[in-house]
This record gives sequence, structure tokens and C-alpha cells, in this order.
Amino acid sequence: MEFYSKQFGEARNGQKSLVSSVSRLLQRKSEILYPLCSSDSILAKEFAVYFKTNIHNIRNEVETIELLPADYSGIDIGSGLYCELIELSSATTEVVRIVRKCATKSCNLDPVPFSVFLKHLDLFFPVITNIVDLTLESSTMPSSLKKAVLNILLKRSSLDHELY
Repeated sequence: MEFYSKQFGEARNGQKSLVSSVSRLLQRKSEILYPLCSSDSILAKEFAVYFKTNIHNIRNEVETIELLPADYSGIDIGSGLYCELIELSSATTEVVRIVRKCATKSCNLDPVPFSVFLKHLDLFFPVITNIVDLTLESSTMPSSLKKAVLNILLKRSSLDHELY
């Protein structure tokens, strides 16, 4: 009985948490439904086109936003806006703090599981700090760190999975 009390006690954060606890106790597995397609690669390409189109539309909308009011003749744009960054370096304690705050989840793109990474942070730390410093210095992110795995999930399984 104590086990169940603990399970529902953790669900005090709201209805979503309660439903999740009940589903876990009843060992319900939600089936992931994707739009019907003749092959996985075609479906992946359709998703890619969909997201690429959305990103393109968002970028176009952002470019058309006016940053200054229509009548900005009274604003002195040149005063007080000049700033020069001479040196950038990561604060090592700040990098460690951020890494320790990260969720302990791992992805199949990670070269090392996050739990192992945290246990041996002292070994990985110089490499991570170097990546952060070089990224700040060059203002670019290494292309190998720009990869992601997307798992597309519907918010509600009752929604039409053919529309995305």
C-alpha cells in the first residue's frame, strides 16, 4: 500500500502527472501513430519538407518585422550603442554548473551516456571547456554538434495522426 501512496503522492503536481502515474501503474503503453506512407524514408522526407517550409516561413516573417518605429527621427541611434568585445572566455565554474544542471538523459548521438559523462566530468571537462571557448571565439558551432534526433509525438493520441 505504501508503494501506491508514494506513486500518487508524486502526482500532486497536477492532472497530467496523475494520469501519467496511473498509466505507469497499469503498464499502459501508448501506441505511436504516424501518417500512412509507403516507406519510412518517404515519410521522413515529407516531415523534413514540412519542417523546412515552416522554418522558411518563420524566417520570412522575422525578416519583415520592423525593429524601429516608423517615425524614429528623434532617436539618436549612434549614441551609446558602440561596444567592443576584446576577449571572450568561458567561466569554467559556470560551464560546470550548467553541465551539472542538464537533464540526465542520453541520446543515441551521444558518444558517451550522460551518467558516465557526469561520473567522469573531471576527464571530459577540459574538452567541453575548449569547445565552449572555441565556439565563443569563432562565433560558430561545430557542425558535428548541430545534429539531432527527432521523435515526433502527438500531444494527444486521439488526434488525427494523418495531419502534421
